[in-house]
Amino acid sequence: MLKAIAGLTGDPRSAEPKAVAGTAPATAVLPVSEAERRHVSVMFADLVGSTAVAERLDPEEMRQILHEFHRAATGAIEAPTLLLFGKYDPVVPARRDGVVAARSLPGARLVVMSSGHAPFAEVPEAFLAQVLPFLARCISPLPKL
Repeated sequence: MLKAIAGLTGDPRSAEPKAVAGTAPATAVLPVSEAERRHVSVMFADLVGSTAVAERLDPEEMRQILHEFHRAATGAIEAPTLLLFGKYDPVVPARRDGVVAARSLPGARLVVMSSGHAPFAEVPEAFLAQVLPFLARCISPLPKL
């Protein structure tokens, strides 16, 4: 993961960040000691024990439970949202869950990656190529006091 980050943004200790084809131009990277730190929230939502429940229920009953869960979870989200799903994910299919989530969240962006269930681990460079520009757009500079 660190190798992928360095490949996308350049070495944080270097004044010369690398640019990645197809992304926005790189900006200067401050040394770690001078970098500003920001808090970013990441949410992974799941139903604990949902696999065991799904084995006992009719698929339509499970679909209804998941629909209600998604409705409740997404109703509370108002922030800009990037949804990253793996195209070959057998657990959380993008064609079903990704589309439902994207339709449920106003302004959400759905990206289907060429991976399975864990795009951050399976295709880290592609994952970061989506996440880093998204975070850069979400985090505006703090006002000077």
